[in-house]
Amino acid sequence: MNLEKNTCPFCESSLRERQLAESKSSIAVLAKHAVNNAQALVIPKRHFTDIAEIPAIELSDLINLAKRTITLFKKIGVADDFNLIANNGILAGQSIEHFHFHIIPRKEGDCPEPKYWLSEHLFKKLREIPMTELVENALLLRQRIADFSGNIESTESDGLWLNIAPACVIEDGVVFGNTNYKETDKSIFVGNNAIIRSGTVIYHNTKAGCNFDCGHNVLIREGSRIGDNVYVYSGTQINRDVIIGDNCIISGYLGNGSVVESNVKMFGDLIHKHKDRYSSVHEPAPVIKSGAFVGWGAKVIGGVVIGENATIGAGAVVVGDVPPETTVVGVPAKPIISRM
Repeated sequence: MNLEKNTCPFCESSLRERQLAESKSSIAVLAKHAVNNAQALVIPKRHFTDIAEIPAIELSDLINLAKRTITLFKKIGVADDFNLIANNGILAGQSIEHFHFHIIPRKEGDCPEPKYWLSEHLFKKLREIPMTELVENALLLRQRIADFSGNIESTESDGLWLNIAPACVIEDGVVFGNTNYKETDKSIFVGNNAIIRSGTVIYHNTKAGCNFDCGHNVLIREGSRIGDNVYVYSGTQINRDVIIGDNCIISGYLGNGSVVESNVKMFGDLIHKHKDRYSSVHEPAPVIKSGAFVGWGAKVIGGVVIGENATIGAGAVVVGDVPPETTVVGVPAKPIISRM
């Protein structure tokens, strides 16, 4: 953690000992002054007095960490409801000149009328928590977070299995699968400006680069690596340990350990074969079997099957099936004929 000092009052105390979660430019810690147990602060690592001073990318990171902290608190049973507040300016009650969010867990009966929570009734409960109690509570919460996420020692990152860069869009119904693994095996990374649509399942130990854009009901299995500027059609299945380069369009099925180089385009049938042009039936899409290699700039069109360990040469246009262990090149792609 690299918090800028700049006379930041938060930096006078030991944040690491009461830390709950951390992201690239923000940190979540237990609050020293709290109205309810497990009250947290989400703080930018760099010093800002006013929210208007915070660059958009760091503000997005701050809000994402607040959201993820609340999500984890819900998962481990801290509370179901929370107040998320910020005092921005002296007249708004800001007493510490470093912008931060308060996350206040709410409990049944902690205030006679919850909608009047800004009353003296609740804030009469405000107390300064001794550092020994803070450290003990933080340790217990980190352990509960670690148990939930399958991480034994939660020694770095934020204890989550998922790292999503700022300015990404994730629709409801997305599932990130196989989360109960150790830190080295379970991480998922999605780069800036990604769009992940509903019904998508992404398994542990996967990475997708910047501008990743996938349709609905996409499946991406363990160990896969996807480059920048990749679009994945709805219903596509990408199996284990698949490597996909930059600037690709991916459609259909990719088997375990297959490799798709940069600038490859995979399409379903380009000519509509259904009598009803408004038919909801999916057109055939390519199938790339395990261990196959598709070279730079190749195009794979229609419901073709590329067999196990086959090789598609750079720039080839594949419009027919390719047998296993076969190398094809050209437009249209044809097998290499040995002259020996």
